[in-house]
Amino acid sequence: MKPIIFNFEEIDNSLYVLNFNQELNFSSKRLYFLDLKKNSPARGFHAHKNLSQIFILIKGSFNLKISNFKGEKEFLLNETKKAFYLPKGYWREIYPMEDTLIQVIASDDYCSLDYIRDKSEFMKWSEENKSTYE
Repeated sequence: MKPIIFNFEEIDNSLYVLNFNQELNFSSKRLYFLDLKKNSPARGFHAHKNLSQIFILIKGSFNLKISNFKGEKEFLLNETKKAFYLPKGYWREIYPMEDTLIQVIASDDYCSLDYIRDKSEFMKWSEENKSTYE
């Protein structure tokens, strides 16, 4: 599956739901928060070989820049009723636009061997693993 922004389903004026198991066939094993200040350094600068994630904006706004061997895309997340699904195999960079709180739901437990932290190494891996993007 490709990266995609999902809208939460509005149940009523105060309840919004995202059924990510139905929408994405995504099961979660870990949840964490990124609490970023406007002048915080950008986060990310890595890729995952196997881990997929869902980013949910709690407050603020941020730019999410993703890339692979095919190119680069940038997404502005500034609405709390949307979620961004990022499948495995994408380099990510997170740039807070203001004081921002992001909830991240991960498909697996932390594993340092799943990370690629060097962008040139990642681009080579991305090219060699083209089937990841089909």
